[in-house]
Amino acid sequence: MTTERDFPDAVQRLYIWLVGHGFTVASDIRGGMGGVLLTLTGQIGLGPAAWIEISGDRGQWSIRLRFDGMSRYIATQSWAAYLDSVGISEPDVQQQAAFVENRLSDAALAYMANPTVESDLVRTGEEYMRNKYPKLFP
Repeated sequence: MTTERDFPDAVQRLYIWLVGHGFTVASDIRGGMGGVLLTLTGQIGLGPAAWIEISGDRGQWSIRLRFDGMSRYIATQSWAAYLDSVGISEPDVQQQAAFVENRLSDAALAYMANPTVESDLVRTGEEYMRNKYPKLFP
C-alpha cells in the first residue's frame, strides 16, 4: 500500500504515522472540488480499536476520532479539552494531527476509564457551539 496522498503536510504526516502504526484504510470517499472523507482504523497498545476520520472540503480539514463502542466521531479539540480540563480551541489541522500522534493513547485510556465519556464530549462540543454561535444555537 502506498503512503503518498495529496493532502496538506500535517495530514500527510498523520496518514504516514497511522499507516506506520498498523492502521488501515477503512474507507476513502472522494467528492467534487477536492473533497475527501478518509477513515482509518487500528489500535495503539492494548486499548480499544480506534477510528480516525479525516475530512477535507474546499481546503478546510478536520480530524475526528472514536473508539469501538462509541456511536459518534468526536473532534480532537473536544478530546483535548476533556483531557486537559480546558475550553475547546479553534480548529487547526496541525494541532488536530499532532493530537492524534501524541495523545491517541491518552484518549483511549480516558475512554476505557469512562466508557460514557462520549456524552461528556458531545455536551462540551454543544456548549462550545452555543457560546460561539448564540444566534444559531439558542
